[in-house]
Amino acid sequence: MRILLYIIVSMTLLAPGCTGITGVGESPVQKMESYFPQSQYEKDFIFPPIMGPLTLTSRIDYEKTAPGLGYSTKYVDNIASMEIYVYDSQNKFIPDDIKSPFVLRAFQDAAGDIFDLGKDGTFSRMTFSDARGMTLSGKNMYMITFQITQDNTEKFCVLMLTVHRGKFFKVWLSIDKDKDPDYVDDSIRLLEEITQELLLEDLARRYAI
Repeated sequence: MRILLYIIVSMTLLAPGCTGITGVGESPVQKMESYFPQSQYEKDFIFPPIMGPLTLTSRIDYEKTAPGLGYSTKYVDNIASMEIYVYDSQNKFIPDDIKSPFVLRAFQDAAGDIFDLGKDGTFSRMTFSDARGMTLSGKNMYMITFQITQDNTEKFCVLMLTVHRGKFFKVWLSIDKDKDPDYVDDSIRLLEEITQELLLEDLARRYAI
């Protein structure tokens, strides 16, 4: 497992109450001009029908009615659910550098929306890890994990955000802890597969052993 931690993000920067683009409780976008046409999304972001043990079940185009929210793709099985959001928050240029304050802010916003779900009672219980920047299979990203109770089910969740092809690329992964005792390792395996299948531009590196 090729994981290298290179920066810790202070949790004071991820204080509950931040808002932003997250798909899980999206914040409103004010302007009504899209910089992210569906044709570009379909060309630059190709999702396989199967990801690990999960099956692609739905796609949603938010861009038509709320420019900036982008597009989502959902994978599920009887244990886990994984939603992948690709969006630009109506920014024409997004730096491909997670240490950029601009990208860090997008991660803060996404994490803040999850905290808001805890405050509004969507989750009856929530604990969370330190947020951190890390490199997974050669791709830099931000990550924070949550343990929540929802509908009387204990879940382990991962929020990941990175930048790919000039767009924010965010994953919200939720695993039923009672059905998968290896939920931590399995979550990393899924994120590795996403990274290797969707996010690595260099094919030689992608297939390197």
